[in-house]
Amino acid sequence: MEKLLVTNKLTKQYGDFKAVEAVDLNVYHGDIYGLIGRNGAGKSTLLKMLSGLASPSSGEFNFFGLKMSNERNSNTKILSGRIGTLIENPGYFPNMSATENLKTKCIALGIKRKNYIADLLELIGLENTGNKKVKNFSLGMKQRLGLGLALIGEPDLVILDEPINGLDPQGIAEIRNTIKQLNKDQNITFIVSSHILGELSRIATRYGIIHQGHLVEELTHENLLKKGGMRIELKVDQPQLATVVLDKLDLNNYKVVDQQTIEVYEGFDRSGEIAATLYQNNIQVLLINVRNESLEDYYLKRTSGSV
Repeated sequence: MEKLLVTNKLTKQYGDFKAVEAVDLNVYHGDIYGLIGRNGAGKSTLLKMLSGLASPSSGEFNFFGLKMSNERNSNTKILSGRIGTLIENPGYFPNMSATENLKTKCIALGIKRKNYIADLLELIGLENTGNKKVKNFSLGMKQRLGLGLALIGEPDLVILDEPINGLDPQGIAEIRNTIKQLNKDQNITFIVSSHILGELSRIATRYGIIHQGHLVEELTHENLLKKGGMRIELKVDQPQLATVVLDKLDLNNYKVVDQQTIEVYEGFDRSGEIAATLYQNNIQVLLINVRNESLEDYYLKRTSGSV
């Protein structure tokens, strides 16, 4: 898979304090890359460097195989339209409508395509806001407008810093679903930072754990499930007979834990089939449940040095 972003020993230092130190990040085309860490861990500082809002103290990074520079060189100009950002608060004009805000940025970028703004408003769910001023928007609507502004120019990569911070459950769901839709339908790569790990685990395909300015680990969602001990917990009245059924289903990676419990380490999407087949073989299923360690559990272990 093609790497979209690579950083090499990227560091940001303020006086004697290193907010980000020697970070080697790898983001692949098509990722929803979840950057996770506590407040103050260095997430925002890292994203500001990647967005051109802060200059690295040392190290370097490459987008699309092109080395970025603090100078206004040709690579910087080429990539300016390929990367969209929403860092901290959205940069909108509060006394303008959503349409007017989007139109202003389109004019600045020379975009004159017919129905472009209308299509974008529909994409971010603000098509019915009319002439309502942004200052009267809910927080969720403002965040969606910020996302819309980041999407102008059809970027390949969108960087979002805490996009669901402060939102109510409905606003969180709206932002989450929009990110998933854009990633799936338009193949946009996202880097999303958040300290709300339960929500991030619902959309991210890969993770970077940052702690005290250091990148502790990168892992895929599949790696997380494996490291989290994902398993089917199965309680039956006849475990020995149940193992025969599991073998016939080509489920061989299991362990009999006690007189009622079997743990199965594969076939996580086949729990219904397992239960039905056991029933057909006159084996009573007392419990069947897919268990795995949460992202938050793994993060706490990893940053406490227990893993």
